[in-house]
Amino acid sequence: YTYNFSAFVQSSTSFFDDHFSLILGSKFEYNKYSDFEIQPSIRATWTPDSNNTVWGAISRAVRTPSRSTIDAINTAVFVDPSLLLGGPPSGFYLPASIAANGDIESEKLISYELGYRSRVTRDLTLDLATYFNYYTDLVSISNTFDINNNLAGEVFGGEINMVWTPAPSVRVEAGYSYANTSMHGDLSTQVQASYPSNHFHLRGYLDINQDLECNAALYYTGENQTFSADPYLRLDMGLTWRINANTSLSLWGQNLLDNQHPELIDYFQIADPVEIPRSLYLQLNMTF
Repeated sequence: YTYNFSAFVQSSTSFFDDHFSLILGSKFEYNKYSDFEIQPSIRATWTPDSNNTVWGAISRAVRTPSRSTIDAINTAVFVDPSLLLGGPPSGFYLPASIAANGDIESEKLISYELGYRSRVTRDLTLDLATYFNYYTDLVSISNTFDINNNLAGEVFGGEINMVWTPAPSVRVEAGYSYANTSMHGDLSTQVQASYPSNHFHLRGYLDINQDLECNAALYYTGENQTFSADPYLRLDMGLTWRINANTSLSLWGQNLLDNQHPELIDYFQIADPVEIPRSLYLQLNMTF
């Protein structure tokens, strides 16, 4: 059996004619696997005028262990023993099991955030955000397939987003995000390179008339070194017809730039790459 008790408290205060606000809060939790946990947060917002806002936050969060890491034996992969010994593939696979660890602790995060929002013009809004995340006691796996807390690291980065509304029927959104990961401990190299550093998106929304709208989105994802996935562009487009107030019909196309592209290639090289194909679908939405 398992149990989990939690409570949350929060207090907010405003100063200087509501131009500055401060929010203090914390989540308190008691669970079977890691006992008592506290997750406090402090957030401040400064709004010098109606067009500009600066905000910052410091938070602590935890990820409690799951039952599988505490008292279960999991089969991680099936491996070819001949390949492990440096020989040719034998075609015979054995299960590689991960032993549970009753002493696993919660994964911990201290997060620092700073952001700025500005209404540059009546039609243009700009958002900037930066962060630094410090992780400790991350769950990892040793070379002997034992679960442990021997992984820690830092992730810092930021993102910029823009929303432009040149007309009531047209909206354009664009954004770019960057993340730099530095990990230390078991599997640190694989984990560090498993998340692409660069992402970009461009989305457009057009109301052709009162009942017909067109949406398009272009996404860029950088290289995933751990899973040998190259950078790729993805284009999605859709046309929606609002038949009446309760019914709409949509035609969507996804991954239109390529018939298929890999987003995940098996790290142990015992399975075929995961290919994302081009797809088309028709959707009928009815509300009652």
